[in-house]
Amino acid sequence: MKLVLVLIIGLIVGGGGGVYFGSKYFTPNEGNNKRSEIRISGLKYTNPLLECEGEDSLMTNALIPFKNVLEKQVKKSVDSGQASHISVYFRDLKNGPWIGINQEELFSPASLLKVPIMMAYYKMAEDDVSLLEKEYSYDDLELSEDETYTLTLKKGNKYKVGDLINRMVIFSDNAAAHILYNNLDPRKFAEPYSFLELEVPFTRLGEYSLSVRKYAGFFRLLFNASFMSPDASERALALMTKVQFPLGIRAGIPKEIEVADKYGERSINEGNENQLHDCGIVYYPNYPYLLCIMTRGNDIQKLPEVVAGISKVVYTEVDRQRKGVN
Repeated sequence: MKLVLVLIIGLIVGGGGGVYFGSKYFTPNEGNNKRSEIRISGLKYTNPLLECEGEDSLMTNALIPFKNVLEKQVKKSVDSGQASHISVYFRDLKNGPWIGINQEELFSPASLLKVPIMMAYYKMAEDDVSLLEKEYSYDDLELSEDETYTLTLKKGNKYKVGDLINRMVIFSDNAAAHILYNNLDPRKFAEPYSFLELEVPFTRLGEYSLSVRKYAGFFRLLFNASFMSPDASERALALMTKVQFPLGIRAGIPKEIEVADKYGERSINEGNENQLHDCGIVYYPNYPYLLCIMTRGNDIQKLPEVVAGISKVVYTEVDRQRKGVN
């Protein structure tokens, strides 16, 4: 039990290729990458995919000026010393084309792993809605007195599963995450990872790592309602629009634009290496897009600015292109 808890604390606590998206640079049926999608309409945060033909839209020979803009911003942040490593994954959620920069580099996902925990519970609640009303006690969590992993929970109190999920996601409450994990059937915990054919965390010793491209798969499952029902997926993304993290992706987006995201931070080697990540869906009107950014650097205080800068560049380019199309 203690070994598993150490692994959880180390992973959850903590804090290329692609193609351009706009009609000016991307033609969905160009070449051999023919693609046809049929989706359910009328939902706010999801766009469930009923049918999809063709492979992921990846045209390495296409003109991708947007990627050049992103690479320039990434290089600027690295050259200035704000970050040592940056990975970016952008995806047009309407048509599927994507852009990646260092998208296969591995990072410690940290609190980003709270998203699949939420997904596992919401998936189970489809068969048993009373699960969200079930109560667990904070006293059941075995942590030493000097360990602080909660912002909102109090010793001696019992909390409903639905409330714990809210606290885990909105406030990134680590105690809530541990309580939920400790009461989750390992087979159910593994389901979101298995769906994406990813290694399941906590099954071996050592640091668990994911690339920005692979982690983005969880958000694609939510947007496409591929893993859970449309109602459950809507509920999950709606909850993530309430995340209390005004920095990162959110800081690069106008306030009137909704963002459903989750951030994570990790300090390694006694604070000599810090990581900050932010992944989410930006609900640009009629053109939602997925943006995931993972960073590594010496100064944790500088990394939110790096993420915000990339987010602003992406939004500005999307806005410019969409206004040019309309």
